[in-house]
Amino acid sequence: MAQALERKLEDLPDAPGVYTFLDARSRVLYVGKAKSLRKRVGSYFDASRGHGERTRAMVAEIRDVEWLLVDNEIEALVLENSIVKQRRPRYNVRLRDDKNFPYLRISLSEEVPAMSIVRRPKRDEDAFFGPFVPASTARKTQRLVAQHFGVRSCRGPIEEKDHRACLYFHIDQCLAPCAGHCTKEQYDAAVREAVLFLQGRDGPLREELERRMLEASGAQEFERAAHHRDLLRMLERRQEPQRVASTGLEQQDAWGFHRDGGRAFLVVGFVREGLLRGRREFALREAGDQDDASLLGDAVRQYYLDAAAVPDEILLPHAIDQDALTLSWLRQQAGHAVTLHVPQRGDKVERVRWASENAREAHVLKFARGDAAREAAERLAEVLDLDGTPERIEAFDISNVQGSDIVASMVVFVGGEPARREYRTFRIQGVSGAPDDFASMREVVHRRYRRVLEEERDLPDLVLVDGGKGQLGAAADALDALGLSELPLCSLAKREELIFRRGVEEPLRLERSDAALQLVQRLRDEAHRFAITFHRKQRSARTVASALDAVPGIGEKRRRLLLRTFGSVEGVRAASDAELAAVVGERVVRSLRLVLGEG
Repeated sequence: MAQALERKLEDLPDAPGVYTFLDARSRVLYVGKAKSLRKRVGSYFDASRGHGERTRAMVAEIRDVEWLLVDNEIEALVLENSIVKQRRPRYNVRLRDDKNFPYLRISLSEEVPAMSIVRRPKRDEDAFFGPFVPASTARKTQRLVAQHFGVRSCRGPIEEKDHRACLYFHIDQCLAPCAGHCTKEQYDAAVREAVLFLQGRDGPLREELERRMLEASGAQEFERAAHHRDLLRMLERRQEPQRVASTGLEQQDAWGFHRDGGRAFLVVGFVREGLLRGRREFALREAGDQDDASLLGDAVRQYYLDAAAVPDEILLPHAIDQDALTLSWLRQQAGHAVTLHVPQRGDKVERVRWASENAREAHVLKFARGDAAREAAERLAEVLDLDGTPERIEAFDISNVQGSDIVASMVVFVGGEPARREYRTFRIQGVSGAPDDFASMREVVHRRYRRVLEEERDLPDLVLVDGGKGQLGAAADALDALGLSELPLCSLAKREELIFRRGVEEPLRLERSDAALQLVQRLRDEAHRFAITFHRKQRSARTVASALDAVPGIGEKRRRLLLRTFGSVEGVRAASDAELAAVVGERVVRSLRLVLGEG
């Protein structure tokens, strides 16, 4: 152990806090919390403790330690999870979901609330529902709420003196509060009903609808009464028999857990109003030396740190470590009573059993496929002579079809599998005139890793660029300018599928069946696909803008409204005169037909 590290260990205070282990390159290895920093951190360097293989490997890499003092254990818990999320330490268990499932938001903070689909729920005045699994159900649910409750889906606040009702009103998917077709009280009541529906609180919603149906019938408003009757029937159809259903009104999350050696899989089932509403899955590829109680405890705390809502009850397959501390924190986080429960009998046991069975099945599917991906990454490390298996690989491609709208893409593979939520696209800014793939590649690589360094994020284990020696040299120039000359870099040339490496003159030619080449090809092809998709969107947006901008009477606001309503120029052409007039007025419809032609 280095003398500087020994002195730091001696200076550790006997107080609660969060500690961070760093390696020789100042990369974060592990983040932990402790009642006593001195005792906890010192225990890692005590050989008599009999640490497992993974812990011993981590200790061998430690070159520095940093710490932050806190006032209590709950502060330490929150700070630890926040740092783990931000810095992504190699030796911490990280609860990662490759899918970024959507949520449905109702903007209660606005005077006239609206619905929208978002990927990142926030803790504010708005109401968030989800996540929706699969993601396609978010759009379906949004349409269902619009159809049955009339909550608007248009964006932005509504001005006091707004325009005529848009298409959503004419197709019975909005109450059109902006055009005075309903009172504020009527619209607010519809929003309240929609919130109850999305919360799964069918009981209170059913009572409210029955009351309003009888009230409308008594006032001989039979059309309104029929509307409430149809809503009640829709709720009845929603109550499909489920294996994990009950007759109660529970708001629960049921956790399932399956582990085989160093790999574990978690499933969280959302039970609302006694019915299963969806689930999320998490793979833990390197569970390390942690026991099951500690592993599940870390997962629970990480999950609810960012959860849109904490339910009344959390059902667990077995006890977790620091359960009392976790429960205190969850109650603070939720703002209401929360219980952690390991059920022994009844419906709750069935729910946990269902979640655990799903975790077991998903474990087999995930890691059976994952083994092949990891073997390919290990083979790639061998042929490229890397120091270790590349866990995170970032690949770049340039797209400039016919020299227009030059864009770039970056895709990310983690553990040999795509991590799509981390994909990025770039508009090339510093290249004008004739296309220049080399300059474009130099720009995008420089922009990407300059930002990584500025934000103090972890660098990838390998960078891959599409192309031959020229693209490789451009990327190398960008990395060298940032002081990243040691970052592993290679390129894959098309046709002959040759791999070029920085500092090696001769390209690497592998057999087509080689797992390393196939992994690099997957990365290159995915980067190319993502770049082409983005390029098409750019060209389409420019074409659409120029086509609609040529129509007299169509400004920025009306152009956005047309595209939001009909989806594309072709959609505008195909729309009827009545549909177009509902959006832009009859006079502009004639101009549209003259410029764009008949649908």
